[in-house]
Amino acid sequence: MIIPVRQIYSYRQPKSRIGRIVQFPLIRSVIAFLFVLGPIFVLSWVRDLVFAGPLESMNLYLRDLIGIIFMAVAILMYRLFTRVVEKRPAVEMSARGSVSETGLGFLLGAGIMTFMVALLWVLSYYRIDSVGSWEVILHALLFFGLAALGEEIVFRAILFRHIEELAGTWGAIIFTGLLFGFAHIGNPNATVFTSVAIALQCLIVSACWVLTRRLWLVWGLHVGWNYFQGTIFGVTVSGEDELETLVTSTRSGPDWLTGGDFGIEGSYVSIAICVVVGVLLIMRAARAGQILGPLWVRKVREVEPPAEPSIDPHPMGGPPTDSTI
Repeated sequence: MIIPVRQIYSYRQPKSRIGRIVQFPLIRSVIAFLFVLGPIFVLSWVRDLVFAGPLESMNLYLRDLIGIIFMAVAILMYRLFTRVVEKRPAVEMSARGSVSETGLGFLLGAGIMTFMVALLWVLSYYRIDSVGSWEVILHALLFFGLAALGEEIVFRAILFRHIEELAGTWGAIIFTGLLFGFAHIGNPNATVFTSVAIALQCLIVSACWVLTRRLWLVWGLHVGWNYFQGTIFGVTVSGEDELETLVTSTRSGPDWLTGGDFGIEGSYVSIAICVVVGVLLIMRAARAGQILGPLWVRKVREVEPPAEPSIDPHPMGGPPTDSTI
């Protein structure tokens, strides 16, 4: 399902100065964060008061339930934001087609990771050492699902959307990609290169958003990527190697192929796959008219008077003659 790009931006046309300030994209982005993250901080404070202990000490099922509640509140508050501030329905989160789009994205992310691990296995650079409890599969899926949903609401539904409205599609792709990549700079084994690598691989995620203008394909891709990389194949996810996994694995070989200690996201092959697929999706989005120019370019086009049609006084190639009268 593809939503036209104009449908995910504010429907308000304010006439007052205050109204225009509120509707400025960056201001709306801040307001969106207050709507979505404010209640989450309050719920976190209440949770800490009630349970008075670190999350790791909680019952696993209770922790899953709390995570679901947090994400449900985040979605509801985002919908409230679009209704109150932008006066539009949150079509980017509509339920229609959500299951199929999420599943397609999940298969895409899982497929890329499966290809990468299969390549390493064929080259004898990947080995399964042991298989753990199957119970981890469900909890890990929920963990990665909730984490990815929260990140995509922040990076795509809020940041990308408002930056694109101001700086255009390519400006939003570059800015959010670098921001997402360097948000991982503090992870174990992270370097400037791994952050740039994540930013480049983020092109495929941004392209899924640009094409559909909906959250579900993007979310499914993010979940499938992390879940198969970490839980199913036991590979380090963005440098984090303390996650519960189904298998314990060992990787060897050149860092340019395996990604080294940071994980497959540091692999040149993974970067190339994501960039190629991302470019193909962007090309399809362009053909569908989903690429938005910067605000200042759109404003110039809006104020330019339409060109007067040129009229040839002698459309037949010359002045009339007796034979043409």
